[in-house]
Amino acid sequence: MQPSNQGSANRWARLKSFGFGVNCTRSKVDFDLSDVDNIAKGKAWLGTNIFESGVVGDGDNIASVLRVSVLRKTTSDCGPGQLDMQVCDLRPSVVKYNLTLDRGNLTFKSSSWRSDSVVKRL
Repeated sequence: MQPSNQGSANRWARLKSFGFGVNCTRSKVDFDLSDVDNIAKGKAWLGTNIFESGVVGDGDNIASVLRVSVLRKTTSDCGPGQLDMQVCDLRPSVVKYNLTLDRGNLTFKSSSWRSDSVVKRL
């Protein structure tokens, strides 16, 4: 841990610890909820699962990445239209977290995981 601002009321530190390196991609998937026959046959969105997770390999590392896929509808209409699909790969990593110490409370400096930085993949 690297402390800073030693003389002020608010102190901050950088902590290296276990976490995940995150890489997300977005795409569009066609759908049509207006056709009851397609819904009954499971073809309303071309066979893509609404939520899916699993462990996948990364090169020589078998089962080293947690992959999460989420498919969501951004409008209230029944279609035809497009769904947003987001696929995120989470890789075990050493991550640098920025922390703040204020009146005995240790908190993350930012509420977004995007402010954390990957130091090394494990």
